[in-house]
Amino acid sequence: MKKFILSSTIGVAVVAAALNAGAQGTVSFGGANVTTNNTTTSVTGKIAPASNYTFGLYLGATATAAQASTTPAFVITPAANAFAGTISSATQTLTGHAAGESDFFVIKGWNGGASSYETALSGGTASYAGVSAVGSATLGGGTSPAFFLFTGTGGIGAAGLVLTPVPEPSTFVLGGAGLAALAFLRRRK
Repeated sequence: MKKFILSSTIGVAVVAAALNAGAQGTVSFGGANVTTNNTTTSVTGKIAPASNYTFGLYLGATATAAQASTTPAFVITPAANAFAGTISSATQTLTGHAAGESDFFVIKGWNGGASSYETALSGGTASYAGVSAVGSATLGGGTSPAFFLFTGTGGIGAAGLVLTPVPEPSTFVLGGAGLAALAFLRRRK
C-alpha cells in the first residue's frame, strides 16, 4: 500500500511538472503614451510614426533581474497605422513562462533596425532609446492576458516610457580623451 501511495504521488508530480513546463503565459502591452523629445517625428510628444520604433519586453524573477536582462521575451514593431504613442494591444504568448507566474518586467524601446535594445546601443544604430520603470504582474493564460501598461499597482502608466536621444559614440570618446588629458596634466604638476 505504501509503495502504491508513493508511486501515485510521484506520478502526479511528474504529470504536474510536465503540464507546467508546457504551460504558456500571455501578456498584452495594452495601449500607452510613449513619448520622445524627437520633435521631427513626434505629435505632442508622442512617438510617431510608431512603426519607426521597436519595443522589447524583458522579464525577471526579481526587479534587478528584469533590469539586467539582455534577452527580450519578445519584440514588437507597431503597425504603420498605429496611433501616435501606442505600442500595441495584441496578445503575446510567452514560452517558458507559465500562466499564473508572477514576474517583474521592463519595457525597452529603440529606433533603428536592431533586434534588441542592447544591440541597438552597442552597434550605434539607435538615435532614440529608453527604458521603462520596473513593473510587476501575474501572467495571464489564453485569452486573459496580463496587461503590462496600466495605471494600477505594479504597472507602468501612460508616459512611463520616454525615448531620449542616444549620445553618439564619438561623444564618449571625446569626453574620455578630455578626462585623460586632465589626469595627465594633474600628474605633471
